[in-house]
Amino acid sequence: MCGMRSASRLLDDLAEIVKRMIRFIGFLIAVLLFPLSGGTQTISDPRFDWEVLGATVEVVEASYMPDLVTFQLDRDAGACPKGTWINWTGAGNDAFTPSCPQASQANVTAVFSMLMAAKLSRNPINLFGRDTGCVANYIHLW
Repeated sequence: MCGMRSASRLLDDLAEIVKRMIRFIGFLIAVLLFPLSGGTQTISDPRFDWEVLGATVEVVEASYMPDLVTFQLDRDAGACPKGTWINWTGAGNDAFTPSCPQASQANVTAVFSMLMAAKLSRNPINLFGRDTGCVANYIHLW
């Protein structure tokens, strides 16, 4: 049997080839379907009008803390031109209610800390908001 493989070894090799082909086909399908899956979607969420990806925080205003934090970006945010004060008034499960202002204040304080970290580190942020009042609804620090 010089130079010949055993039948079980051939079957093992064939099984490995089939496994690799299945993984490759799965990868190929994922690559081809990604554009259809919403990976390149535009804004369709009614909670915000605009998104700014990779913006730099230029100025943070703390005078209205702990009820409100305002800040400026290095670029336009929807209808709010560069240099406009963007407002963060609190969000999430602890959104402002007159009966419990401390919950909203905790959220504003957390976002203020994030904005200061972004400003001092010059790390970019992603921001989503509404044109009316230049209000930010969601913020991500890179």
